[in-house]
Amino acid sequence: DLVFRNPTQEQAGNYICTITHSDGYVERIAIYLEYRPGQDTHVSHPVLSPASPLSINEGA
Repeated sequence: DLVFRNPTQEQAGNYICTITHSDGYVERIAIYLEYRPGQDTHVSHPVLSPASPLSINEGA
């Protein structure tokens, strides 16, 4: 699972999640992270499988 916990207003925006599978196949998924101050709800999170190995390149 890819989960953002307690995102800040500065972190809100568009991201590209890059997934490299064990066979070398690369997948890119667009993600929009929305900031909602004071909202404490249970939301469904994107499920990316297989979940490992996983590497995240911030700002890439």
